[in-house]
Amino acid sequence: MKDNLESSYQTDDRDLAHAATILTYLAGNGDWYQQIKWTDHRKINRISPAIRYCTSGGASTNYPGLVLSVHDHYKTLLGEPTCMESTIAQRDAANALILKLLAEGIDNQTRSEAESFVALNK
Repeated sequence: MKDNLESSYQTDDRDLAHAATILTYLAGNGDWYQQIKWTDHRKINRISPAIRYCTSGGASTNYPGLVLSVHDHYKTLLGEPTCMESTIAQRDAANALILKLLAEGIDNQTRSEAESFVALNK
């Protein structure tokens, strides 16, 4: 089931007798999965059944923000930009290009449209 990299986070709760780790991964079917693994009091490794977040129907239809948050959780633990960070970077690049165009001179109507875009996207 685990075709791609998984990201994981181990609890920093020192009050527990065992250290639980959450695993998050994107499977070959395009759906997100999460599981909890831990070592029980007998030192036996355990893993929970997977929770599936459907990307076509199910969670993506009923709770689209949930699927996005699982994706961002995965990206954050891998040290990669989240959806929001990528969107902000793209917006900033577009704004920088527009500001450059404005500085180099363009016709008044195009300038007005560009200035409006920049003002709305700050």
